[in-house]
Amino acid sequence: MHLRTHCLVCMHEVHSCVCAASLQLITQFMKRLYTDKIILGLTCLVFCGIAFVIIYATFIKPDQDTFQVPDAVKPPDPNTVKNTATLMVLRPALRGAQAVTDALGRA
Repeated sequence: MHLRTHCLVCMHEVHSCVCAASLQLITQFMKRLYTDKIILGLTCLVFCGIAFVIIYATFIKPDQDTFQVPDAVKPPDPNTVKNTATLMVLRPALRGAQAVTDALGRA
């Protein structure tokens, strides 16, 4: 009789430990599941926003040809870029030619 009650007590302790461990595992899985759902929901929200902007710009207001862009992000004028690049290439060559002219003038 004593052995039977001892076995029942041990089995009850093992059962309670297994239940506690399984409850902890279920809680961890639920947290991960909810985190994944939140990430998935936010990703879906971003994609819906992008789709809305594309649809709005294409179908709802296609005649919009002006945009309010700050001057700091506007690209430079192509002629200005060409002139600046030309000066950057020619300036060292002109300095070298001036140095040669100065050296010949001193000689």
